[in-house]
Amino acid sequence: MKRSAQANLRTDTVRRQQENTGDIMSRLSITLDEAATARYLELASRWSEGEVNEDCEPTGPTVFVDISPVFESEAYMTDGKTSIELGTASVRLLKDQ
Repeated sequence: MKRSAQANLRTDTVRRQQENTGDIMSRLSITLDEAATARYLELASRWSEGEVNEDCEPTGPTVFVDISPVFESEAYMTDGKTSIELGTASVRLLKDQ
């Protein structure tokens, strides 16, 4: 069995065990800091306004986060053509009870 198939099988097995036993599940929480949020809102509104003025339906930008276990995580956004750094993002693993 290939390594990726083994990993998928293990993941599915763990997921079923958690569902059957009520084990604690996890969620990933990603939060932009205040400066990154302000930058996102400013850029997203500018991009959306441009699309509306061109009589297009606003598509909205895509946000992605470069998660680092050692350094600060960084958030970026793109409209499909341009990629712009937004700033710092906080990434936490939350345990559901």
